Amino acid sequence: NEIKKSKLLQNQKITQIYNCIDEKNFFPSDLIDSRKELNLPKDKFIILIGSQKLNDKLKDNSQLLNIINKFSKDYFFVSFGRYYNSFSNIKNYGFINDKNKLRKLYSSANLYLSFAKEEAFGKTLVESLMCNTPVISNHNVSAGEIINHKSNGYLVKNDDYYNAILWIKENLNKKSKIIDNSCLNKFSIKHISKEYISLYKSILKDHKL
Repeated sequence: NEIKKSKLLQNQKITQIYNCIDEKNFFPSDLIDSRKELNLPKDKFIILIGSQKLNDKLKDNSQLLNIINKFSKDYFFVSFGRYYNSFSNIKNYGFINDKNKLRKLYSSANLYLSFAKEEAFGKTLVESLMCNTPVISNHNVSAGEIINHKSNGYLVKNDDYYNAILWIKENLNKKSKIIDNSCLNKFSIKHISKEYISLYKSILKDHKL
């Protein structure tokens, strides 16, 4: 839709193909078993954040410190990504290369929280959803194509993450509800492969090769 607004490209043929997520690596694991394996509390409402670098300015994770102070001890905060000292008051698992461990981390959480103001895609959002963990994100361009507001997550406006977390806990708690992940088919490897094949065929047809 943004490209169609461009004076330079608006009359060109546009094909949109998403990045893909391997559903063989990301799927729900049992919440209690995952917490036991990762040595996480069984009875807390766990909020997860993650990125390659937790201090990446585009991810805006500094907001987490304000969020933590607003919640009681019934909430527990976990992160993954390259560690730095400002996050000493939450449990950090560092940079994770093991997809099995990452899946267990997503599955152990009650929600995944993203403060990012800009995203090229939002891969962690899709990975979390594939593990049946709802997501909260700033209402940026890519998040709006991944999250169905109040169906599998929450799109935040005006940085009101506090009330978004409360809403998820009250209305979309994965302990009692399977979230709607029907939209995730468009990110599967099988679907994306078909999209590329279709594009290649149309190019060959247009050029009569």
